[in-house]
Amino acid sequence: MKGMGDVAKRMFMLFRALQEGECHAGEELAERFGTSTRTIRSDVARLRALGFEIVSTPGPRGEYRLTRGRTMPPLFLDDDEAVAAAVGLAVIAGTADPASPIAGGAFDVAAARALAKLESFLPERLHRRIAVEGARIQPLLSLAPPVDAALLVTVTRSIAARFLLKWSAKTREGLIRLGFFEPYRLLFRHPHWYVVGFDRRHHAWTLQRLDEVDAAGPSRRRFDPRPLPPGRRDDLIPHVYHGWHDAELRVHAPLRDLEEALRHEAAEVDALGADDFLVRIRGTHRHALLMRLALHGIEFRVVSPAAFADDCRRLAEKLARAAG
Repeated sequence: MKGMGDVAKRMFMLFRALQEGECHAGEELAERFGTSTRTIRSDVARLRALGFEIVSTPGPRGEYRLTRGRTMPPLFLDDDEAVAAAVGLAVIAGTADPASPIAGGAFDVAAARALAKLESFLPERLHRRIAVEGARIQPLLSLAPPVDAALLVTVTRSIAARFLLKWSAKTREGLIRLGFFEPYRLLFRHPHWYVVGFDRRHHAWTLQRLDEVDAAGPSRRRFDPRPLPPGRRDDLIPHVYHGWHDAELRVHAPLRDLEEALRHEAAEVDALGADDFLVRIRGTHRHALLMRLALHGIEFRVVSPAAFADDCRRLAEKLARAAG
C-alpha cells in the first residue's frame, strides 16, 4: 500500500508541475521527484489514462507539456485559487432572482452547481476563509432574464472558429427575427450579455442581447473577419447600439459621491472648483445614467447632448405628476 501511496503522491506532484503551463524535460522532472525518466514516462501514461492531454517530444531529453483535451479532466487548485474560485462562483450564483423560474442551463444556476461541487471537497480551514471573504461581497439581485450557459459556449466557440452564427431572436415588439451573424466579441454590461458582430441580413454592425435569443447554433460556414467600423475599438459599442451615447455634464457634488455614482461608467472628470466638475462619459445608456445620478442625489446640468436634457425634462414631468 505504501508503494501505491508513493505513486499517487508523485503523480499528483507531477501534474502540479505540468499545470504550470511550461514544457518540462523528463530528466528535470526525474531529478525533481527523485526517480528515473522511465518512471516519469509511466506516470505520464497514467495521467493520460485519467483523461489529461499531455504532449511529449521523443528522445532522451524529451519534454512534456499539459494541453487542452476533448474532455474536462480533474482540476487541482491551491488554497488561494480554490478560495478565489468559490467566492467568484458565489457572486455569480447570488445574482439570480430566487423567485423566478430559471432554466437548468442558466449561467447563474450552473455557477451554483459548480460551487456545490467545489465546497464538498474543501477542507474546513478554506470554508472559514470563504465565509470571511464572501461576507465582504453582497451581490445585488439581478432582475435581468437569465442566459443559458450553453448559449455562451456556442457564441464563444463561433467567435474562435469564425463560424457564422444562425439564430432566431424575439424583438421587443414580439416579432421573431431570423439571421446569419458574423460574431466578433462577447460582451457583458451589467446586467445583460451581448454579442457584437455583423448582421448579414441587414448588412450592418449590430449588438444582440443574448437573453432575447430563442435558439442559436454555428452554421459550420466560416467567414473572413471584416474591418471594424471607423474609429478605435472602444468606439464599437456606442457605434452599434443606439441606446448608448456620449454625454457631457457639469456636476456639483462631493467627489466621493460622484465616484460612487459613476463607478460603472467610462468617465473623464475635470475639477473646475470645490465640488464642481466637468464630466465626460463615453458609451453610456442615457436613461440608466439619469436614474443613477438622481438616486445618488447628484446635482448636475446637461452640457450635451440635447436629447439627454430632453430626457431630464420628461422624467421631471412624470415625477411631478406622480407626486400629485
